[in-house]
Amino acid sequence: MKQIVLLLISIAIPSIVLFKEKIRGISTLRQSDLTSTTNHKANNDKHLTASKEETGSALGVAAFPFFSPKAYNAPVSKKSKETPRRANPYPSPKRIDFSHIEAKGIGYKVGYTKLAVLFAPEYKIGSFLPLAQLSGQAFNNGTFAGSAGFIGRYLPSSLCEVFGFYTFYDFRHGEIGNWHQISGGLEVLNRRWEVHANVRAPVGAHVHGRKRVFKYDGPYRAIRKHYEFSDYAVDANAGYYLVNSKNFQLYAAAGPYYLFGEFDNSAWGGKAMLRPQYRDYLSVEFSVSHDHIFETIYQANVIFSIPLYNYSSAIKKKSGPCRVANRQIYQPIDPDIILQEKCCWKFNWTPQDTCGSD
Repeated sequence: MKQIVLLLISIAIPSIVLFKEKIRGISTLRQSDLTSTTNHKANNDKHLTASKEETGSALGVAAFPFFSPKAYNAPVSKKSKETPRRANPYPSPKRIDFSHIEAKGIGYKVGYTKLAVLFAPEYKIGSFLPLAQLSGQAFNNGTFAGSAGFIGRYLPSSLCEVFGFYTFYDFRHGEIGNWHQISGGLEVLNRRWEVHANVRAPVGAHVHGRKRVFKYDGPYRAIRKHYEFSDYAVDANAGYYLVNSKNFQLYAAAGPYYLFGEFDNSAWGGKAMLRPQYRDYLSVEFSVSHDHIFETIYQANVIFSIPLYNYSSAIKKKSGPCRVANRQIYQPIDPDIILQEKCCWKFNWTPQDTCGSD
């Protein structure tokens, strides 16, 4: 029995020693493998970081700021992030003009205040631009007028001019009657100059009258007839920008006009205008005209503008062909109904009638 126990102890002790050595070897191998794996991963990360830095350097820090830690400190251009918006093809208010003109003018005896609103889409070079305009006028004597019309302007990509036309329906409440008119015109707009030609034709009644009888002692009496009538009118003008900077413009224009209507009334005349303007917001229009019906007229017209086109991101930094300004592309039309008045006296004691302008 004693011999068997000694035999078992002699077998067990070497087995335990061998098992411990095996366990120690496995632990060392695993630690070595873990160290090797960690070093390999660190080397891979180092190579990947270097590769990213080289790639970011090659393609540009602004395009790939996350590839390089240095890129976070570099300024990024805002322009690279801005994407130009497409032009809106639907009409919306693009300009509002509020103006006041004092004293009489061609076809009216008192000044007036006017509000004009222009509707249009955002323009594109090489295409046709449709515009619509609504305007209303309040005269100092309590009468009023209004107009509504269509304007078409073509912005070619191969020329430096904008070519346009317009047609309007105009209404005016006179001192005796109501008046209707159709007007139209052509225009050519350049960055430095403009040419306009216009025609106005009354529709409906051309003459309204009022009669009053005056009785005197005995058989004598007189009849006063007061007539109000509208004129046909044709005019043209050419203008040039003497100064055309971003903040200030000085525009001068001149041209002839011809009036003809009832009672064989016709006249040739001429008109000249000088308009200083501050940016797109304020202008003052000084003018002088002369013909033998209305004689010499001096006027000053103050115009306040709200350039809504400047708030459009698609066109606020654009310009038309050869830098034609947005204020020209979106400029309104100013049609007026020209009225005249005439008084005729008839006396029963003389066969001769007396007529003259009122």
